[in-house]
Amino acid sequence: MQLLVSILYTTSSFVNLVNLFPGKLDYVVVLGAGLIGDQVTPLLASRIDKGIALYRKHAGSKLIMSGGQGINEWMAEGQAMADYAMQEGVPAEDILIEHQSTNTEENLKFSCALMKPGSRFALVTNYYHVFRALLLARKMKIKCIGYGARTKFYFSLNAFIREFVGYVVMSRKGHLIFLGIVSAIYLLGMLISLMY
Repeated sequence: MQLLVSILYTTSSFVNLVNLFPGKLDYVVVLGAGLIGDQVTPLLASRIDKGIALYRKHAGSKLIMSGGQGINEWMAEGQAMADYAMQEGVPAEDILIEHQSTNTEENLKFSCALMKPGSRFALVTNYYHVFRALLLARKMKIKCIGYGARTKFYFSLNAFIREFVGYVVMSRKGHLIFLGIVSAIYLLGMLISLMY
């Protein structure tokens, strides 16, 4: 059962990385991923680089750098991300900073609050995180598309497993109902076979 769920999860994760007809984007939301002091990590830099590339493809769009300040961080992730983007040539007026969030759900909620109503946007994170982020957005009734940034392979496997566990926990109610139905059918079949 878990093997089937993991196969479906993996397949869905890769399918959600494909955006054949993205249309015009008004905003590109880059999700935070931790800092070292006040510097972005290589993992976070890959997200920002992907966000900048999308921003440049969609004339008139704005970047939203989303991330609060962690315990061991000297500043909010959103601010450090904006500083990095400005060093890469993005004008300050094209960057909005969301600096309150502590998780993906808050990233989405607080970033959407910075947008004009009816805006189209994409969220950018590492490719292993896109599917769960999009599921959270759907749960929150937020329409968006997702793009995955490149990630070193040695980091990807561990992170993908962690995301899968996060998905199972997030959707545990559905899994428990399904498991209950399958168990009931199995027990009913066992009882019928014992009677004959």
